[in-house]
Amino acid sequence: EEHARLIASSLRMEVAGTLSPQGVLPVAVHWLPLRPLKATVAIVLRQPTGGRWKYELTLNASTPEVDDVIHLESTLNKTATVAFTLNNAFDTNAEFSAGFTAESSTVFTVRPTEGVLPRASADGQHFYVSFTPYEYGKVATGTLIITTAEMQWSYEVRGEPPVFMLPEAKKRIDDKINPEVERRRLAEKRQSKNFMRRNMAQTGAPQPP
Repeated sequence: EEHARLIASSLRMEVAGTLSPQGVLPVAVHWLPLRPLKATVAIVLRQPTGGRWKYELTLNASTPEVDDVIHLESTLNKTATVAFTLNNAFDTNAEFSAGFTAESSTVFTVRPTEGVLPRASADGQHFYVSFTPYEYGKVATGTLIITTAEMQWSYEVRGEPPVFMLPEAKKRIDDKINPEVERRRLAEKRQSKNFMRRNMAQTGAPQPP
């Protein structure tokens, strides 16, 4: 069965008490799924004296929250790429597959799409996620899924254009007087004042103080 190995590694049962006079036997069921699944399993209880009980147990593990968010920025028709490493959760190598969900934008790619995920104690497998936008100014989203027989990792991927910063506007009018021009203006003013003083002295008119 497709999920047999996953269920066998994540489901555990144990008798939690003794059989009551009414024939009730408490059983503790522990289930720790490591990837989404939905399945029905049979639980069989046998009594040494010959009693046998069979029950059906429905298991339903929904999609969990994403493990991380990957952000990429790129301009139109240019490719941006980020890399990360991943190991198997157990100390054994495991075959994996990687890809984006059907609802994800087609501007994203991942490589490799399959291979062997190293055991937890070894160097991780490198994954490369790329973003190549074909529409200007549009934010793209996608969900990257990496799965093994027993585990699943999911990542939200967001691709955006770079933040555009308006250049600082320069002043078009320079209202500061050039020092050389200012010196010339003052010199001409002094010459004009002296010329008026000489004319007034020649005509005998009272001079300004």
